[in-house]
Amino acid sequence: MTDTGKRETFSQQLARRLFPLALAIGCFITFVIPAIYYTVEFTRASTEAHSHAEMLAHDIRKLASEAPALWKYQATKYAEIIHPLASGQDIVHIIVLDEKKDPISQYEHTRAESILSREFHIKGDPAPIIFNNRKIGEVEVTVSASSILLKTFIALMLCSILGLSLANVVYRFPLRVTLKLERKILEYQETLEEKVAQRTVALQEALDRACILTEEARAASRAKSQFLANMSHEIRTPM
Repeated sequence: MTDTGKRETFSQQLARRLFPLALAIGCFITFVIPAIYYTVEFTRASTEAHSHAEMLAHDIRKLASEAPALWKYQATKYAEIIHPLASGQDIVHIIVLDEKKDPISQYEHTRAESILSREFHIKGDPAPIIFNNRKIGEVEVTVSASSILLKTFIALMLCSILGLSLANVVYRFPLRVTLKLERKILEYQETLEEKVAQRTVALQEALDRACILTEEARAASRAKSQFLANMSHEIRTPM
């Protein structure tokens, strides 16, 4: 195979360079953007769970101030405190721990349907319960991540469509333009070669005619010379 056959065309070189770029763009849009969205939503949900825990810790601190020795056993008041919070759709578990980090059974709430489901949960940072400048317990709130996962999945599907479409445009559009230009150049080259071939044939025909005319001229010159020689000989020869 000759060097010309081995040489890559510009479109082939461009395709080889565009493919990694298109792949990187497609992967970034398809995976990185949904991952960023999930991370932001995860952080937001964790912060929100911690905020709920702080609000609940503040209310429990009031119970402790009213009855310092009995605050762990005021289940009725605790139920009234957590009812607005526990009715939220995202909160799946609330637990109150004492100073030894042992759970207070009367102060634990778990959403019934979350026990049977396999939801992915997000636990916020615990909020301390401070009374008389001493930590007497802490509150942990766990929220559901089902809506986050669902939205992330939808974002993944949309981003995959967008990423593949954009990657396809980035890869194919320059190639389409380049291939069109290459075809035009090839057509022009073929036309030029055809014209050169025609001019070469015409030139060769002209050369052939010139050669024929030259031979004819030489033949005529030789005939003339022979004729003059014969005439000269006859003139010199007496009758």
